[in-house]
Amino acid sequence: PGLVFKTRTLPPKGSSEVSRKVFVNVVMHELVKRPLNASMEEVPDAHLDSAGISNLRVPLDVGEARECSDNSGEKAIAVDVIFNPCLVERALNDAPGPTVMGQQRHLYYQYQLAALALKNAEGEVKARLDGTACKLLKTGYKGGAAPAMF
Repeated sequence: PGLVFKTRTLPPKGSSEVSRKVFVNVVMHELVKRPLNASMEEVPDAHLDSAGISNLRVPLDVGEARECSDNSGEKAIAVDVIFNPCLVERALNDAPGPTVMGQQRHLYYQYQLAALALKNAEGEVKARLDGTACKLLKTGYKGGAAPAMF
């Protein structure tokens, strides 16, 4: 399980390049470290639930960008961004609970993970991504079979 965000590339100004649809799969794996404080120590769940990830180092990994098609057959790009499960699970769990930075916890984490994922996926996609056009999809993994758990 994870999140899928849809956005578009931003062609360089003055370029004849066409904007392309991009799916960013936010997935999780235990091999990716938990968020770290300035002392490079993993932060506890209590910190994540009260203060979020502001001022923390958030380890992640970005997979290779690959060609895929959207539901209408239009060509698109898919890329995976992998976070520690403690973050993705907070974004998925929309049960009533604590707020973080004045937002419902799951919405706070969806926004933060989307921002981090898009920023870090740009290098793999080799284009700027439009954060204003970013939309959370209510669908499963895009761009092939879901990654195998190991």
